[in-house]
Amino acid sequence: MTSITINQIMVFFAFFVVAGAILQFYLIRRQSDVLEKNRNQVPKYFQKKIKLEEHQKAIDYSLVKLNLKQYSVFGIRL
Repeated sequence: MTSITINQIMVFFAFFVVAGAILQFYLIRRQSDVLEKNRNQVPKYFQKKIKLEEHQKAIDYSLVKLNLKQYSVFGIRL
């Protein structure tokens, strides 16, 4: 029977921390791309309620928030 050493646990833990950070970074980039793609058109359902300028302001806010979140994924505080 083999026993798991502390070093194996640390490598296992580090792998999942790095993998989680990479996944979160990928998802943030993917969401940013979708927001930028849809920046110039209000979704059909909201066209009567929201003006294009308001929609763009919300998109800009979301993009800034996502960009800040990218830094926090890697432990950098601004």
